[in-house]
Parts: sequence; structure tokens; C-alpha cells
Amino acid sequence: MKKNPFSVLGVPDTASDEQIRNAYRELARKYSDSSDDGKMQELNDAYDQIVMLRGGLGGSSSSSSSHSSSYANNMSDLSDIREKIRSGRIEDALVLLDGIPEQYRAAEWYYLKGAAQQRRGWLDYASENFDRACRMDPNNREYAAAKENLEKRRLPQRPQIVERMQCLRCLLRSALRRLLLRVHGRRPYPVLLRIDMKQEMKKTSKIALSAVFAALSVALMALVSIIPNLELALPAISGLFVAVIVIEVDKKWALGVWAAVSLLSLIVVPNKAAAIIYAVFFGYYPVLKAVLESKTPRAVEYIIKILTFSVVMSLSYFLMVKFMGIDPDLPDFLGKWAIPAIALLGIIAFLLYDYALSKLITFYCLRLSSKLRKILK
Repeated sequence: MKKNPFSVLGVPDTASDEQIRNAYRELARKYSDSSDDGKMQELNDAYDQIVMLRGGLGGSSSSSSSHSSSYANNMSDLSDIREKIRSGRIEDALVLLDGIPEQYRAAEWYYLKGAAQQRRGWLDYASENFDRACRMDPNNREYAAAKENLEKRRLPQRPQIVERMQCLRCLLRSALRRLLLRVHGRRPYPVLLRIDMKQEMKKTSKIALSAVFAALSVALMALVSIIPNLELALPAISGLFVAVIVIEVDKKWALGVWAAVSLLSLIVVPNKAAAIIYAVFFGYYPVLKAVLESKTPRAVEYIIKILTFSVVMSLSYFLMVKFMGIDPDLPDFLGKWAIPAIALLGIIAFLLYDYALSKLITFYCLRLSSKLRKILK
């Protein structure tokens, strides 16, 4: 039995044309997104029948057949819906779009549907409709541009994500380095190497930093001729520059600085004792310290450090006495215990130097490293 078209729309037979149109729009909006295509078709048929019975709504003289066929004609001219979307009347545009039967929905319908959904913020649905419009009319630049713009809006720019992640990574690693350096101040090198805080420098910056520190080291050892009794202190201070090169660049460049300073000191520095002490121990010790602290247990580390210090100091003593004619001037009151006592005091002084060097490296990393990098940028 055929249903009363007025009851399908939920209006009385005496309803005005405006009431019929509003009822149709509300029901079309309700069932447009549902899977019940039969209900939507029933609404369209009921509306067409009422239009035919009344000879048009609101002055319209279109019949049922002309009204149905007008959908196909309107698909080629949807300027009214476009204008509604452009003017922000999205709800009206969606009602008009949903009132068009599925068999008359061409590529432009899906494009306009997607545009309206995008304005409402329904980006996933809009993307699906833009995709379908592009598939139905792949040569349409308007549809392709709308799809591309929507994808750019949905996905944040990758360079911005990468930049933000890198900044966050640097902040976290810097905070971690500060924490570990404070906890493990006695062995700062493993912290630096494991966290890998070195940032790649330009080659020109590496050369400039190495040249400046090499010149400062040679100048410090030249002061031994002006300020006597600093044959040990000034080479030890010069070794700090090598430690900075280990931290900021790498161990190979640090060894290069040590070799250059040793050669220049032996040539130009009048006091050869300071040059020898730097060359045989203090110049390369920061590199050795970095290797031992990062790869060996604590006990083995100190055994190797003490043995290295004892051997190189003995070698330095032999060279200065036998080949350079330097008088060691040992204290007479110690007698035969003079050399063992001096060796023991030397080992104690060395351990204090190693501890102080660790603290200075930690202080440099926490306070001075960032400032030096800003200068070198």
C-alpha cells in the first residue's frame, strides 16, 4: 500500500510550502549519513509527489518527473551550493547536498561535500570525499588542490617536528649530562663519551681552536724561563688545553696538539726540562685519562695511571740528568731514602693532580663549554 507522502514527511495535508520544505530538509539531514538508502529514497519520492500534487512549492511548477530529473541537471551547475559554502552557510549547503540522490552524485558533488565537511572540521570525512572526487575526475586541478591543501593541514610539517624533537633531545641530553657529571665528578670522561655530547664542529673551527690552544701552551712553557721553579706546574696547566680538545673535538686532534706543542717547545723554549715533562707526560695524559676512564675498571685504571706516571717521570729524570746535565739537588737528610721518598710524594702529587683535573673538566663542561661553542659558531 502506497504511503501518504505528507505522513512520510511528518506534516499534515494542510501544511504550507515552507513547512514542507523545512520538514524535508530536517529528515534529509537525519537520514543522509545513515546506511538506510531506502528511507532517503522514500523521502525523495514523497517530496516529488507533493510537488506534483501542488503543482510546485512556492511558485515552482516542476512536476515529479521534472523535479527528479532536475537533480541530474543541477549536478552540472551547483553554483548555489558553492555560494552557500563560500558564504559560510554550511548547514544549508549540506542539506541541499544530502537531498541529491546517490545516482546523481558526480565528482563535483563529492568535492562540494568534502569542502563543506572541511569547513565544519570533519577532516577525515572531507579527505574521503576529496579522494573520491579525484578518482572520478583525475584531471580536475581544483579537486587535486583541495585534497593537497587538506593533507597539509592534517599533517604537521615534518621539518618543524624534526626541529622540535632535536631541540627537546638536546635539552634532555644536556640535563642528563649535567646530572651525571655532578654525580660522577671523579670520572667525567665516561659521561661525556657515553652520552655523546660532542656536536660536530666545522673543520675551520677545529683548526682555529687547536691552533689557539697550541699557541697558549707554548707561551705558558716559555714562562718557565721567566718564572723559575714552575717546570711541573706550567706543563700541567698546558695539559688542560689538551683536555678541552678531547671534549670539544676528539682524541686524534688532541694528540695532534700534543705533538705540535711538544715539538715547538723543544725547539723554541729555553728551559728544556719543562718541554720534556710536557712531551713525555702532561701533554698526552688527558687523552690517556679519557681512554682509561671509559674502558677500564677503577682499580685497573689507577694501576695503569700510577705505572705510567712512574715510568715517564723516571725517564724524564734520566734524560735531564744524563743528557742535559741538570743537577737533581736531592735532600741530604734523607740519605738513601731520598729517591723513594720523592717518588712517593710524586705519586701522591699525581693523584691529587688527577683528581683536580677531573674536577676542572667537570667545571668546564658545566660552565664554559656552551660559551666556547657559541664563540666558535
